[in-house]
Amino acid sequence: MVKRKTLVVEKKLKKEDFVTLSRKQICEFLEHVHRGRTQYAAENKLKENLPQIGHVMPQMDFAENKFHL
Repeated sequence: MVKRKTLVVEKKLKKEDFVTLSRKQICEFLEHVHRGRTQYAAENKLKENLPQIGHVMPQMDFAENKFHL
């Protein structure tokens, strides 16, 4: 397991640039949350409809965890 440290970044922006960047990041985060909720709901629906005997549901994660400024 790789230990990760928190990266603290100090960045100075004009108020307008800060607002623009914040809005962009909030929008991206909300899209991320929506995708997660949609995937979770779809997975649960599949699990509920899976026959009880003789079937499996593999789960694979291809997440690309990236850090954006």
